[in-house]
Amino acid sequence: MALRLGAAIIAMPVADALADNVVANDQVVQGSLCVGLDCVDNESFGFNTIVMKENNTRIYFD
Repeated sequence: MALRLGAAIIAMPVADALADNVVANDQVVQGSLCVGLDCVDNESFGFNTIVMKENNTRIYFD
């Protein structure tokens, strides 16, 4: 029983992997920033500081 329970726990997906991150203080980014689902690890920024990578990028100012 314990072995089956352990295997089930290992196979469970991490639920908060897609959770929102809310920062209630100032946000400081040193370096470059990539925003969107198409960003990858070790993103090559070159001269760019902010990159938006998505099939439908939008910025909304209110």
